[in-house]
Amino acid sequence: MYVQLKQDSDGLYKVDFVTKEKPSNGIYLKGKLEIPYELKNAATIQVKYGLDNYYAPEEKAKEIETKASVKPAVALIKVKNRHAVLTKITVE
Repeated sequence: MYVQLKQDSDGLYKVDFVTKEKPSNGIYLKGKLEIPYELKNAATIQVKYGLDNYYAPEEKAKEIETKASVKPAVALIKVKNRHAVLTKITVE
């Protein structure tokens, strides 16, 4: 599946729409839908983008995890040849 992104007035990219068709233009992420065993009764579904891992020193990682569980977080992602890498997490 694909998530088309749209730049807002702050210069950040946010989800515009989700589609199973590859967008012909614009900025988008390619994700893999993780389908629950029983889709009918599923309360949530997950989309994996390959951005699950971010490495930081142990103390810094604990701090980020604690803050991000209660406050909004912004992820800085760099893209090259349609592959995205999570490079920084900032918690507001």
